Order: sequence, then structure tokens, then C-alpha cells
Amino acid sequence: MKKIIAAFLCALLAVSGVALAEPVKLMDSTSRFDVTLSLPEGAELTLNELQSDYSVAKAAFGDLAPVGILIAPSEEYAEMSLADLSDEEVNKMLADTAIDFDEPASAIDVTPSGNKYIIVRQDGTQSMATIITIYRGYFVQLVQFFDEYEPLTEADTEFLMNVLYGIEFVDVAK
Repeated sequence: MKKIIAAFLCALLAVSGVALAEPVKLMDSTSRFDVTLSLPEGAELTLNELQSDYSVAKAAFGDLAPVGILIAPSEEYAEMSLADLSDEEVNKMLADTAIDFDEPASAIDVTPSGNKYIIVRQDGTQSMATIITIYRGYFVQLVQFFDEYEPLTEADTEFLMNVLYGIEFVDVAK
């Protein structure tokens, strides 16, 4: 997990920011669907060049903990979504996600748009949260933490959930 976070930080240093007024494409050209993101008014999105097979971005809102966003194809879960996996596979993914957390709290839930997701968070001195889902063979991960891992607040968690709920998978007509 810490290696993933380090990779996020490196990738996010090389990108530029834009304020959002309407949904922004996080990824396109998969030939099956686009990925868009709508954020609350006043939030900013830092986004690298759109790639056809992956995207790295960061959402920020005032003094709240920023949210790193990674979207990439998964060979292991090609054409599958998290809802397609067995309970055993989902629980293994949850355990693999929580392995780098000292005292993780976790849950499995469904977004209002119907996408199943896993959330793992840790409160205390090394506060952070991560959400993962899979959509039609693409792995989506959100990671939230302060640079110094200060405790996350309810407002931080609300922002993380707003980012998750703002992600939309838009089918592309063939």
C-alpha cells in the first residue's frame, strides 16, 4: 500500500490543476466506456494527460485531505466488475487492501449508481483511507491522506465519498 501511495505522489507532482464546472473525463477511448468525474463546486482536479488505458488524478477541496485517483486495466479481472466476484474473491481483495494498515476498519458497499466497492480506513496517528472497485476489467482506486498522515475528519470522509459517487462509467455506442 505504501508503494502505491508513493507512486501516486510521484505521478501527481507532474500534473496541472483545473476547477470543475461540469463532469470531466478521467479516461476515454476504452472503446467500451468513458470515465467521468463530477466534483462539488469549488473542488479542483489535478489530472495528467488522458491515456487510453489508465489515468492518475488528484481531487482537492480546500483544507480537506486530497483524494488520489487511479484507473487502470486489470488482466486478472478482464471484463469483470467487483459485483461479479465471489464473496471469497472480494474478501481476499479486502484483506490484500488492508494488509498495510495497522488497525484497519473496512466495509463492502454499493454506490447509488450500483457499483460495488470496498473501503478500508485507519484512524489515529497514521490516518488514511482507500476505496477500490472494478468496472468491466478496470481497477479503480481512491486513496485519501494528508501528507503528514494527520487524522481524517468526517468532512474528509464525506469528500472521499463525494469523489466516489461523482465517478460515472459512461457506455460508448459502438
